Amino acid sequence: MAMSNAQRGFLQSLMKRKYINVDEAIELYNTLQENAGVTGPLVASVGDIDRKIGEINRRMDIVSLRVTKQLFAYDRMQYYAVVNTIADDAAKIANDLSNSEAALFNAIIDALFEAEDSGYTIGLIEAQNLGNEVANCTKLKPSQALGVVDKFVERGWLRKDRRGKDFRIGFGVRSAMELPPVRELNRRLAMGGELGQEDADTSLVTPTPVWPGGVAGIIASQENPSHPSIGSRRRLRASKRVLQDNDHDSQSD
Repeated sequence: MAMSNAQRGFLQSLMKRKYINVDEAIELYNTLQENAGVTGPLVASVGDIDRKIGEINRRMDIVSLRVTKQLFAYDRMQYYAVVNTIADDAAKIANDLSNSEAALFNAIIDALFEAEDSGYTIGLIEAQNLGNEVANCTKLKPSQALGVVDKFVERGWLRKDRRGKDFRIGFGVRSAMELPPVRELNRRLAMGGELGQEDADTSLVTPTPVWPGGVAGIIASQENPSHPSIGSRRRLRASKRVLQDNDHDSQSD
């Protein structure tokens, strides 16, 4: 069965926005229903919008795409996003990124996993400085690294919070929805504490082992699932190769 105009409009809007929270989803769907001249009860609850999204998923003609939901531990809000269930993590993140930008993202994700005592956040300056430490890639100046960080914040892979006069960088909604190690950590924190809050009780939270090196490790493990732990330089080389293959495939298409 084909989608209604409201369902098609909801899917298109969600793909354009990248992700929306549950309140925004309810408001958007009701507005689209009204614009389409549909009469009847309004979508008024999480259960209502979940049922509507379930209908969209059943009528989706692109089998690799699916609207998924995730409770984000940081703000305890439920979010929705259109996720490609077939593309690997390199394809989801890479898009128009240079190898240096992708390497910086990998380094930031690694640093966030190691920052449990700081609520899985790092300072903005620390994130910028990682751009000068990436291996086997062109180094990024602080101003360049800041632009890259802002790009990831804008796309929802990272978030940036003001803490007094400083800014902290943490996992974004899309990372919590689409990157398996972050999704698992987010799930555990959602049960035991709030992501990014230094005073959260994380004593009961023991993240499951993740692929070595965060996202770069995921990329390497997808090429060879039985691959043992790999060092930083080899992780970045693996990331670089996958991103180059990605670009080559896109150009071939």
